[in-house]
Amino acid sequence: MFAQVIVDRPLKSTYTYVVPENFLHLLTVGSFVKVPFGKTYAKAVVLHLIEKVEETKYKIKSISDVEEHIPPLSSELLKLFKWGADYYHSTLSEMIFSSVPGGVGKKPKLNKALYIKDLHSCTEFVATTRAKNQVALVKKIMESQSLVLFSYLNSKEKVALKAVEKKGLLEIKGVERFLEYRNETSLFSLTTLQKKAYQEINTNLSESNKAVFLLHGVTGSGKTNVYLHLTDEVLKKGGSVLVLLPEISLSYQIFKRFHEQFGDLVTMIHSDIDGREKSWIWEQINKGKIRVVVGARSSLFAPLNKLGLIVIDEEHDSSFKRDESPPFNARDMAVVRGKFEGATVVLGSATPSLETVHNVKVKKYRYLLMEKRVNKKPLPETSIVNLSGEFKKGIRESLLSQKLLNEITKNLHNKEQ
Repeated sequence: MFAQVIVDRPLKSTYTYVVPENFLHLLTVGSFVKVPFGKTYAKAVVLHLIEKVEETKYKIKSISDVEEHIPPLSSELLKLFKWGADYYHSTLSEMIFSSVPGGVGKKPKLNKALYIKDLHSCTEFVATTRAKNQVALVKKIMESQSLVLFSYLNSKEKVALKAVEKKGLLEIKGVERFLEYRNETSLFSLTTLQKKAYQEINTNLSESNKAVFLLHGVTGSGKTNVYLHLTDEVLKKGGSVLVLLPEISLSYQIFKRFHEQFGDLVTMIHSDIDGREKSWIWEQINKGKIRVVVGARSSLFAPLNKLGLIVIDEEHDSSFKRDESPPFNARDMAVVRGKFEGATVVLGSATPSLETVHNVKVKKYRYLLMEKRVNKKPLPETSIVNLSGEFKKGIRESLLSQKLLNEITKNLHNKEQ
């Protein structure tokens, strides 16, 4: 048996290796392996398994090892990588190995989780202490119905944690798994417009001909609530969900909403997560222990099984485009992944991109509109300021207009945002 592989080098060629008998039961198309390459060794992915090769005067080398702890790439993901390499004029090797977690080949480290050491002391601390950030962190751990992982703390919480640890209130322990799924929070009921959008998308989840939807909702119309209801439906049917966002800061906010609802079936992937932790997360996704992935560009290739729904929120944002090698647009590749895996795709935005609007007009995408905010709240007032006029009058002292500075001062004085 022989294997044609793509090695972790910026090369377009594939290379053939002998599969040792003791690896035959471990190898499949998409498996990660270690192969001799020149005077060193290289990581590689199996693209084809073949019985015979043409005779050659060169000795065909053997695969050195199989990376068993790395989930093999599914046929759909391999197809997506090949499509991306061809469409963006990159190499298949770059597409694959720039997307695989950096901790590949290393034993994943334990996740760090926060625990209460003494509930009585924590209760007393919350009632008597004036340090707001420290109190907020302790309350968060006390009120949490599931693990609070260190990697999901924001910068203020991490600073507060150091002080709270010294007081002996909290401790950090290593954990190898997430807790079981618990639905502790009820979903918010849908408004009339949300329900209309939800029903149309939900119907498509069960249809064989999956569609791409543009969910055009004004700011505050409750698009996230629609995403949560759709995710609940997919999970009930045994499927998985991918939620793409343009920035890490947005990922954290949306992750909290999903985690509150679906517990530890949800994880967050972004470029700041340690390579070993990301490698461990990939294993849990492949085992089906994690079925909802929320994150930025790098979460696009998460090895989710039975992918039923892909959400691209703020689809107009240019941050979905990766400029460094290999370049790609995560929004567009997510649409292609949905096509390859038979998943419904939802593009959400208050200000859709021109490309998406065009695809609606030519009937490639289906259009859903939510033109009203929840509880009929009015949109913020906007005004256009003539900055050149301020320059001429000599009253412009900063990059901000005088009108904007006055309004900011007024809002701060009223303790408003």
